[in-house]
Amino acid sequence: MIDIELDIKNFLAIKQAKIKTVNNITVIIAPNRAGKTQLMLLIYSILWSWWKVSKDNHFLDLYEGTIMRDIYPEFKKTRDLENELKKKIKNVLLVKKTEDILMWGKKEYNVSLKS
Repeated sequence: MIDIELDIKNFLAIKQAKIKTVNNITVIIAPNRAGKTQLMLLIYSILWSWWKVSKDNHFLDLYEGTIMRDIYPEFKKTRDLENELKKKIKNVLLVKKTEDILMWGKKEYNVSLKS
């Protein structure tokens, strides 16, 4: 079970939100066009990136110092959760730059995660 807390500000249609998972169940209720789907895509991106980095780190830990490190150099690049998350968000939300997820008319966005 993974409990997470998200604080979101100026992320696409979401002006501000605080989300906390409890007992693996989270219910999201909001009017149409409030950003529910965008929020679910963000949560999916976070959990997928978390899984990917932990899987790749486990692979690196198994083969650190062996010839496998030279065969799979791309695994060195995926150790960082933040970079993996940025790539996944761009792919899932179909944006070219991470700046494109900024709420219209705002100068910055913030997504913070606690686990």
